[in-house]
Amino acid sequence: MQFFKMIPGMISVAFLASVLGCAGAQWQTKTTIGNTTTVKGDEKTMQELAQKQEHEAERLRMIQSAKPRKDTDPIVVALYRPTIADKLAPTFDAQKFFDILVKEFSKDAVIRLVDQKIVDSAQENANRHYGSARKRPRVKADVSVYPHIMADQVAGINRKTGKIGSMTALVLEAEIVSHYLPTDQFEVKETGNIFRNLEVTRQFSKKAVETIKTKPHIPGEAYRRGVRKDSEEHVQRILEAFLKPK
Repeated sequence: MQFFKMIPGMISVAFLASVLGCAGAQWQTKTTIGNTTTVKGDEKTMQELAQKQEHEAERLRMIQSAKPRKDTDPIVVALYRPTIADKLAPTFDAQKFFDILVKEFSKDAVIRLVDQKIVDSAQENANRHYGSARKRPRVKADVSVYPHIMADQVAGINRKTGKIGSMTALVLEAEIVSHYLPTDQFEVKETGNIFRNLEVTRQFSKKAVETIKTKPHIPGEAYRRGVRKDSEEHVQRILEAFLKPK
């Protein structure tokens, strides 16, 4: 008796492996309902997942128990190029906006911007692999900043007529994400007259820099040096094992 019809796209190899018990086959399924994701898989896959979760929990405990950075400790920031609303794209100079952001960030004595070529390359790779899904890229840094340029209609009083009217406002937003704690995600927003975009951009930059310096939990330089040392030693061990004569 035949229990399964092989319909393309309906039955995955992972599903068949789980039902038929193929020897040595690894499989995994993920189901997300609301904010909860349930993972199921074979014994080996679940053991590996449990180990990863344990390591991540230990990493978070170490970060939370580490001494926080001093006010003078540098913060390495990956600043990504902005997204821009379609209706603004033909007329708004996104490059000029970005240049101002870079200039304002660079003025601060604590902020250290990642080389823009590295950040742009990570963004291009993410766009190439994930397309319009806009998966957030990551490079080695303490904090990532993802800016957005938008426009919105806001109500106000016409100074000439004294009547209530509406105007197009420039809306600048950024998501500021810590690379240490997954809960450390902050939003910065500045809204202003679209014809005073230089002033609005500068105010937005100041808010973003202040948020980076005060909101995310960033461990002190001693912890970060230890992470870099562990990473370098791990790479060295791999190279030595690979180059070791047999």
